[in-house]
Amino acid sequence: MDDTLERIADALDRLSPIPLDPPNFDQCDAFLWQANPIGLIPVSNVSCVDINLLLGIDNSRDTLRQIRSSFLKVTQLIMLFYGVLGEWENHL
Repeated sequence: MDDTLERIADALDRLSPIPLDPPNFDQCDAFLWQANPIGLIPVSNVSCVDINLLLGIDNSRDTLRQIRSSFLKVTQLIMLFYGVLGEWENHL
């Protein structure tokens, strides 16, 4: 009986995943969750992370997108305005 239980325990040990080392949170400012193999991957350049991968910042993300969209519209208007001025000055 003990031999059978020991074999079952050994088989379960072989099936279980290898325990991973805990990540060093002092290494980087951000980490990306990876499903296969399971673990956290350090991200060295945070500004290059796709914004859709960031979780728990929905309100901030939406505000940032709204500000960026408004800024682009203003920039386009300024470019259009200066383009019209340039055309007008050329006709003088």
